[in-house]
Amino acid sequence: MRKFLCSLIPALLLSMVAAAQSADEVIAKHIEAMGGMGKLQAVKSELTVGVTEVNGMKIHVSILRKRSNKVREEISAPGVTQVQAYDGERGWRIAPRMKEPELLTGDDLNDLKSETDIDGPLVNYKDKGSRVELVGKEKIGGADTYNLRLTSKDGKVDNYYIDAQSFLIVKNVGTVRHNDVEEIVESTYGDRRSVDGIMYAYFTEMRKRGSPEQAIKIKIDKIELNGMAEDSLFEMPATPVKSQPPK
Repeated sequence: MRKFLCSLIPALLLSMVAAAQSADEVIAKHIEAMGGMGKLQAVKSELTVGVTEVNGMKIHVSILRKRSNKVREEISAPGVTQVQAYDGERGWRIAPRMKEPELLTGDDLNDLKSETDIDGPLVNYKDKGSRVELVGKEKIGGADTYNLRLTSKDGKVDNYYIDAQSFLIVKNVGTVRHNDVEEIVESTYGDRRSVDGIMYAYFTEMRKRGSPEQAIKIKIDKIELNGMAEDSLFEMPATPVKSQPPK
């Protein structure tokens, strides 16, 4: 038994190291395909403006991110606007019919904080306390993809499917938690365009697993990098919020 274990353990360790190296190699190629680490980390602010279609209803969305760990989201439909933001320390929201902003807690706060990462969770994932493993290769839409499973430091698990030719993410499967209810959401990405040398998906379709007929489609109108992003945009105001990010 001892001889068997002595021969088995090194083999297992070698296999684990090889898998980790393979995952890191895929991520390195993914970063290069995105535009390279230098260009990614030169982005200090990112404004995304687009339209979300839910059950035939069109909702205008504006998301402004700023290093480090700041985000402001604005959602508007005819006659109503909701704004929420995270300033690096606390999150807040003002919704229709609310006279004053309120602090966010629980799942709402965690969801908002997860939107602050300009680079994306795969970039410098070890520094963020996450783990990544290469699950294997899978077919997505007829194309070969690498399935990378990322586990964040708080235990959240996401699977990222990276095209074996372009090394861009074509699909993400993750768990969304709201009001103590967990749902699996599948997101697919397309319409890739270069913005200042960085590749972005201008189209996203999201579906809850088990409800394939209920799709959320997001079409991006523009992405602006390193524009104006004053810290005051992310701070909770003492008075009712007005629309701030440009459209």
